[in-house]
This record gives sequence, structure tokens and C-alpha cells, in this order.
Amino acid sequence: MKRLKELRQTFGYTQEQLAEMLRTTQQSIARWETGKAEPSFSALRDLAMIFGTSVDDLVGGNPLSDSITTTAYTLLLNEKHDGCWGNAGVLLPGQQHTRWYPITSREHSRIKNSLDSKSGWLCFSTLNNRMVVMNAAKVKRVVFLDEACDQPFGDWEVGWDTVEGRPLELYRALEEYAVREDGQLEESASPQLISILEELVKENGWDEKTILKITTETNIWFADGSQMSYHVDEDDLWSLVSSVEIESDERMISLYDENTGMESFFSRDALALVEMPLLHVMDAARRELRELEEEDAQDKK
Repeated sequence: MKRLKELRQTFGYTQEQLAEMLRTTQQSIARWETGKAEPSFSALRDLAMIFGTSVDDLVGGNPLSDSITTTAYTLLLNEKHDGCWGNAGVLLPGQQHTRWYPITSREHSRIKNSLDSKSGWLCFSTLNNRMVVMNAAKVKRVVFLDEACDQPFGDWEVGWDTVEGRPLELYRALEEYAVREDGQLEESASPQLISILEELVKENGWDEKTILKITTETNIWFADGSQMSYHVDEDDLWSLVSSVEIESDERMISLYDENTGMESFFSRDALALVEMPLLHVMDAARRELRELEEEDAQDKK
């Protein structure tokens, strides 16, 4: 694993300390770092939890990296240890309280630089598995709060993952937990990770429906103050992100409902903010990149 030693040293762990957290041996960690052996998938998930990332980033499976230079793709690049800078807040039409998102310093800069874009639209990723597409002209206020600041009095309604975010792999595991069959989760997750999931579910009183709402649904806020949520097709989510980044002038946005099969079209002018699961956007981007690579390989034959 190319990145394991780099991550371990960045976080200040010795091989012995990391081995203790993973309930394995120092020799195993050393073999993983030198490429003489590979960790199991369940061990990779535990490593992703420890380092606050995803399995894809650990093994270099994030498709949106080195050779991809377009702005849309670089939105989803690995943050490379860029921890939580603080929170971006968006006050939406018809709402009394700001909606807060934990972000890195890079995303803080991205948002500030994009607020005066010609199209009025911008995208940013969060540390709690959200990709946010915003029509800046339609929201009431955008505010930034770094970690050193006090919480704003009377306007700090936050959820279980809002303040500093959670590792991406936790959301992937939560979604699997919600739809698991007997013994299925145990094949891909360690007892430690399963224990974390069970404790989180119990602490928050979640049922399967609530977990899937957290991990799979897209939330849409309109300029008139209304709101709706449903499971949007991943490819449509990625298409929306891409169109915003190239400042497309398309008047309508298509967001297909995976559960009902209903294809909905929304006027761009009617939308204020679309908040979607980041992992689902990344999955769609990965598929598109594979298709592009296959087409390129065919053209070269």
C-alpha cells in the first residue's frame, strides 16, 4: 500500500500503535507498508476509519486524480490530510436557521472564489459525505466559521456529523448495515467497525429507513422556500456537478427518482441548493472515467 506509511507518519502513529488499533501485529503493518502483503478488505475499512478517509483513497482507487485536470473532476480529489477547517453555513429561503457543513481549508477557498462566478452556481464537497450544488443568487446568506470561532448564538442547530464530519467509509458501511442480510456485513467489516455502527445506530435511534435517508437521499431546496428529498440516480447527480463546473447554460435539470422511476425536470432558476451523497457522486464519476478509458483504448487499437 503506497499511502499507508505516509498516512501513519502524518498522523504520528508508530507501527506498533497502528497494529494495536487494528488488533494485528507490527509485522503485519510492516509487510503492508512494503507491499509484501495486502490487508484484508475489513482491515482496509478499519484503516479508512482511523485515517478519516475511504478505502478507495487508501488503495489509490479514487478515479479523480493525477491524470484528470478538469475542474469538475478535481472537485473530488483526495484532500491529502487537509483536515477540518471549520464550517460553511448556508441560510436558505424560507428557513430560520443556517444549514452548516464541515469543510476543509481547500473547500473554504473554493467556495469563496466561486461565489461571484458568472453563472451564479458553485459546487463544494463536505466532510460529512455531502456534495453541495448551490445557486448563490437564490440563497439568503453564505457564512464561514473557522474552528477557532465561537458557535453563533441561536443559530447552531447541528446533527451527529455536522461539526467536524466523519470518515467517508463510515457512510458506506452504514448503507450496507441498513440493507444487510444475516451474516453479510461480517464478511466485509471487522467486529470493531460493526460495533461502531451498532453503537451509532443505537445512540441515535435510527431504523433502516432513517439510515438510508442519511446515506442515499438527495435534498433539494427551492427558491420559494419549499423542499423535497428522494433517492436520485447517481449519474444524474454527477451530470449536475459537471454542468455547474463548465458553467452550462441549460435551463432544465433532470433528476431521476430511483425508487419511483419518475423522471423529474427542474428549472435552474427555481433551485436554491441541491445536497447529495458525495460517495454516490464519486461512484458515478468512477464509472464515467472507466468508460472514457475504455473508449480511449478502443480508439488506439
